[in-house]
Amino acid sequence: MKRTIKVLVLILLILIAAGTGGIMFLASGLEDGEAITVMDVQTDSLSDGEFVGTYENKRWDNKVKVKIESGTITEIKVVDTVMFEKPEVTEALISQVLYKQSLEIDGVTGATVTVNAYLKAIENALMKARQ
Repeated sequence: MKRTIKVLVLILLILIAAGTGGIMFLASGLEDGEAITVMDVQTDSLSDGEFVGTYENKRWDNKVKVKIESGTITEIKVVDTVMFEKPEVTEALISQVLYKQSLEIDGVTGATVTVNAYLKAIENALMKARQ
């Protein structure tokens, strides 16, 4: 009986440690991601071509490829997604950027850090396209 109690206590401690580690992992980089500043880039001064932009911040690391034609953003492809991606969030923000031709978008409720991370990667790609 004592052995069973010891095993159960050990299992409980392992579960608590794993849970704590998981929460710490999920929260790491959250404050940095919420504080991201994204600058709008004027599209009329961009060179034509495809430009890669990245953003690195733990589980929000991502890479995008942005296509510019005649000073217009014509396509944004996600090359590497954020961890735990929500495709509907990614599609919504890309649609808004393409429609507005701007990084100043409305965002997506409940996905601030993910949206900021993708916008920063898009900004980084657009900065490479500046003439």
